[in-house]
Amino acid sequence: MPYSGIIGHGDRVILAHLAGIPVEEWAPFWVPIVVLLVWGWRRERRGRAAIAKLPKEQDLLTDATFARIHAAWRAAGLDGAEQRHLKLLYPPGPDGLTVAQLAEQTKLDERAAARQLLELEEAGFVTLDGKPGPEQQVFLTMRGFDLESVTEEELLRAADERAAPEPVAGVSAT
Repeated sequence: MPYSGIIGHGDRVILAHLAGIPVEEWAPFWVPIVVLLVWGWRRERRGRAAIAKLPKEQDLLTDATFARIHAAWRAAGLDGAEQRHLKLLYPPGPDGLTVAQLAEQTKLDERAAARQLLELEEAGFVTLDGKPGPEQQVFLTMRGFDLESVTEEELLRAADERAAPEPVAGVSAT
């Protein structure tokens, strides 16, 4: 017998349920859920593609860019991160990496990277897993994901503004 949401159990017939809701009642809700998942996945892919095109950090991490990012952090209630932490947060960010990998990625020595990561941990942005040292892993907290997201948004805006052609003096835009 083809599956119709009804399960035979001995001589009894039981409607299939998911979290106490009969299958026939929840089936129409799959379409919007799938649409939202696909939309979110595509949006995330586009965002990652844009982040991959960011220039090298030394080209974009100016004092003006940091001032802009710091203002966005404060507006989002993400106090505790400073300019010295920006190298660690530059995409792709620290999540899942070890101290040694981050030190190599950011061109910091391992002690400086570890010290800055401890500061970020005290501020609630990361958790450090394992014994202190080069193999200690870094994981973003929910607050850290917010910090990384705001940082990426501002870096993308700064990169877009930097790439936009400057208007020529005396020439109208219309």
